[in-house]
Amino acid sequence: MRIFRAVAALVIGFLLGCLVTSAGEVIPRSTPVGGNDYTLEAKEYTKGWEQLRLEAYRDNTRFSIGYGTISYKGEKITLQEATKRFDDYWNKNIPSLTKYVNSKGQYMSLADTLYNKGGSVDRFLTQGRIDCEKIGKMDSINPKYYSGVKNRRVINYKLCTGELEWHEAIKRS
Repeated sequence: MRIFRAVAALVIGFLLGCLVTSAGEVIPRSTPVGGNDYTLEAKEYTKGWEQLRLEAYRDNTRFSIGYGTISYKGEKITLQEATKRFDDYWNKNIPSLTKYVNSKGQYMSLADTLYNKGGSVDRFLTQGRIDCEKIGKMDSINPKYYSGVKNRRVINYKLCTGELEWHEAIKRS
């Protein structure tokens, strides 16, 4: 069932990850929006980890809903509301990361870590550049959720170091 949900989340994420221009032309999510801005890929990667849930669920120390945004016990939302909440949170809390990274994999791992752990980008940098060792030390507050966080941090670390290519990481999230 977990594999089915993960595949379903990736398919839904892919479909939501396509942009439609005013002329109706579809731009696939693998096309960077500008230069080395891999926001679309990073969003889909994070959605794959978070998985879509339209009913509130217990998540570490709080209730979450949609793609891991804050919720309250018993809340239910639509796909559109889940996407809106995800985008609103991302736009408010995930800064432009291109000046900190050298590759799409580093961009995606840093953006996902920021989404998952919160806080300032500075806590994952050394001398103004991404520090893969800090990405790899992402821990869970609640030991019950440790295995999922461990898998995520290991893949983000490998993505950051280049040991894993971004397209391979998307399949695993």
